[in-house]
Amino acid sequence: MATCPSCGKEIRDDIWTCGYCGAPVSKTGGGAASEGPGGGAASEGPGGGALSGYGYAPGFEPRPAGAPASAPAAAPGGGLSRTTLMILIAAVVAVVAIVAVWFFFLRTTPGGQEYLGTWTALDQKTGSMIVAKENGDFKITMVSPTGTKAGPFKGSLKDDALELKLEAANGDKTNKAIASVLKTLYEAALQDPQLLLTVNQSNGYLIFTIKGKGSDGTPVSAVAAEFTKGTPLP
Repeated sequence: MATCPSCGKEIRDDIWTCGYCGAPVSKTGGGAASEGPGGGAASEGPGGGALSGYGYAPGFEPRPAGAPASAPAAAPGGGLSRTTLMILIAAVVAVVAIVAVWFFFLRTTPGGQEYLGTWTALDQKTGSMIVAKENGDFKITMVSPTGTKAGPFKGSLKDDALELKLEAANGDKTNKAIASVLKTLYEAALQDPQLLLTVNQSNGYLIFTIKGKGSDGTPVSAVAAEFTKGTPLP
């Protein structure tokens, strides 16, 4: 085994360059390469490389094993590179798009804004309905054709509907009594009654649907009334 004159590592006798540091190995026993594989002296190539006689391209010097790769060239003047700048621009655009979707869609539709307002029944005998929202809570008031009001009752979003709960939305004793009577009547007719309000996307009508189960457990669903939008509440 031979020894590399540059790094001192043991290398094979039949190689011309050290596999550890990349230095040329002299076959004459000297510390520098005097002859190339073809017997000729190693000459300096056009690119300034001292190893052109050993098959290296002009201007190329082998990188020693374990040496770090050269860092990517920075943009002129020390600024951001074009790739980095494009990534930052794309990130800003993505954030703006997410904020816009949240503000114009997610912020309004799931909040049930489409239910708010005064609704007049298509059948004048049914009266009207007022849906309001205070401090994040829905309040639903039912108005008879003669102007008598019942409620407000509590409302809450459920799936794609606004559920009218037979519970008084305030501490008024009269509203509590009315809610109790209505709950008793609905529970006498149906098991697990649900009073649901949905907005028909095709015509904008507010649909009042009653759902539950019959005495034999059969699902029951019936449209009780349809309303058109009146003057919106502030």
